[in-house]
Amino acid sequence: MVLYQGLAYSSAHYTTATNMGLINAFIPIFTIIVGIFVLKIRPTQAPVLGSLLSFIGLMYVMAQGQGLQFLSVGESYIGDLLMLIAVFFYACYGVFLKKWQIQIPLFVSLYIQIFMAFLYHIPLVLILGLDSINHANAVSIIYAGIFPSIAAPLFWMMAVQQLGPNRSSIFMNLMPVFTAVVAYLWLGEAWTMYHTIGGSIILLGVLWAQYPGKSQVIRK
Repeated sequence: MVLYQGLAYSSAHYTTATNMGLINAFIPIFTIIVGIFVLKIRPTQAPVLGSLLSFIGLMYVMAQGQGLQFLSVGESYIGDLLMLIAVFFYACYGVFLKKWQIQIPLFVSLYIQIFMAFLYHIPLVLILGLDSINHANAVSIIYAGIFPSIAAPLFWMMAVQQLGPNRSSIFMNLMPVFTAVVAYLWLGEAWTMYHTIGGSIILLGVLWAQYPGKSQVIRK
C-alpha cells in the first residue's frame, strides 16, 4: 500500500492518467519475472519474448512516439518512472500472496496491511507534513480511502486465492482501457496515436507472455 499507492499518487503529479493506465499493463510481465525468483518457476520462451515486446511498447509511450526522447528527463518521464516502480511492487504483492498464503481471514489481512501502511507513513508525514483537507479535495480523499485502499486490495486478494498471481494479473490488461475512458470523460485527456501504437504493443507482449507453455519448476 505504501510502495504502490504512495508512488502512484506521486506519479499522478507528473504524468497523465492515460500513461499511468498503460504502465499498469506491465503488472502481468513483472508478475512472471518475480515469480521466477520467488516461486521458482522457469518460464518458457513466450514470457521472455513477451516481456521484451512489452518493454519496447512502454518505452515508446514514455517517449511519446519520439525515438529516444525518454532519455531526456522531464516531468512526464519522472511520473512514468515512479509509476513503473509502483507497478513492480504491486506485482511482488501478488506473487507473495500466493507464496505465503497466510491462513487468516481476508478482512483481518486487509486491516493489518492498512495498519502497517499507516505506521510506514508516519515518518513521511513528520518530514513532509500534510496538506489540509478542504472542499476541493475531500471527495477525492474519500474515494481513495474506500475504493483503491479497501475494495481493490480485498478483491485482489480474493482473486489471487482463486486464480493464482499469473491468471489474476492478466486482468490488469483492462486497466489501460478503463483509465483511458475515465480520463477522457472526466479529465478531458486526449488519446493520441502513440498511445494506440504503444498500448497495442504492450498488450500484445502481455498476451504473448501469457501463452500457455509448459513451465518448469526450478530445482536446486
